[in-house]
Amino acid sequence: MIPRTASTRFNSWLAVKITGGVGTMWCAYAFAVIAFIGLPVALKPGGEGIIAAASSDTRSENTFKDAEAILSEALEIQKHLQAQDEELIAALKDALSKVPAQ
Repeated sequence: MIPRTASTRFNSWLAVKITGGVGTMWCAYAFAVIAFIGLPVALKPGGEGIIAAASSDTRSENTFKDAEAILSEALEIQKHLQAQDEELIAALKDALSKVPAQ
């Protein structure tokens, strides 16, 4: 048997209150209204519902911004590597020009 601590008594009390509230016909009516509001959008091709479409748009926008930032950083890295390559090539040419011919 589980000991009846204050937290378990509170959890039991809260569970009864939530179950009593959600288990009413008024709650069923509220859920039905919410479902009927979202139904036309959900029935359209690609319909995701009211809340899902907004969060999907936000995620897409954030992904696009992240991709832009990554592309910008990659371009800067490419510029840096190109400059580094040019310096290394110049140094190698200089070093090879100093090697005596055989």
